[in-house]
Order: sequence, then structure tokens, then C-alpha cells
Amino acid sequence: MAAKVVPFTPMHVTIERRMPMSRMRRSDGTMKRRRSRGGFTLMEVLLVLVILVLLGGTAGLFFINIQKNAFQDTARTQIAQFKQALDLYRMDVGVYPTEQQGLSVLNAVPSDLSNPVKWRGPYLKTTPPNDPWDMPYKYMLLDANTVQITSFGPDRQEGTQDDVTG
Repeated sequence: MAAKVVPFTPMHVTIERRMPMSRMRRSDGTMKRRRSRGGFTLMEVLLVLVILVLLGGTAGLFFINIQKNAFQDTARTQIAQFKQALDLYRMDVGVYPTEQQGLSVLNAVPSDLSNPVKWRGPYLKTTPPNDPWDMPYKYMLLDANTVQITSFGPDRQEGTQDDVTG
């Protein structure tokens, strides 16, 4: 028996179109939109922002602490340099400068020096700088053989815990 050949015509073919996943037809014939997952939710964005703020705050505190330590180290180094220059001054002149003369005698001949010929300075290349907190160092002659140089530290108050003394 010969098979019956049915001619192919476009009128007999129906094309089934698929709906995109973002649109689905309900049983009552209305369309239902499905949420697209293409972006971020508000909670996800807020969570990322909170994490970034916490990381930034931690890094900021870390760098502030590093700067504080660097300023204290700078003050200690400058005080040590002043003390070396004062020792050279004492070797030449025979005594430490008075508190009234202060550290300025390390850079220029004091006008009230009894024997200016003994002064062989300058003992510092420049005038004594301020401390890292932009305050002058305090020079004290405790006795004929002892000097003390103090930076008042970040709070700029004398006699507090953050003072740097040498």
C-alpha cells in the first residue's frame, strides 16, 4: 500500500510562540509580570555601603594612629638633636645656656655671653624649629649639669600624659 502524501502548505502549520519568561499568562487570561533579577536590591546596596564605611573608618583610625606615632618620633629625634647641640655648646662655652637664652643660642651668638670668643657655633644648621604640633619646645635648665627639653604634644598642654620630654 502506498503512503498517502499530504502536501505541505503554510496554512496547515501553526507556529507556537513562546512567551518571554518575564511575562506569563494566567489561567484567567490576564498577564502576570515576573520580577527581573537584573539589578541589585536596596538591601544589597545598603549592605555594601555599610561594609565600605566600616572599612574606611577602620583604615582612617589606623592612619591617624600612624601619624600620631610619627609626630612623637619626630619630636623625640629633634629633642635628641637639640641635646647633642647643647652638649657641644657646653663643651665650648663651659655652661649650658640659661632658660632666658633658650635654644636660640645654638644658632646665633648670644648678646649676653660673657666671653663670645668661646662660642664656636652655629651648633644647629637652622633656627630651632617648632615641634610637630607647631608649638615651641620648652627648654629648662634643671641644674648646672642637666637640661630638659619638652614638647607639649598634640593637646598642647604642659604636664599631660602626651608630653614628649628628653
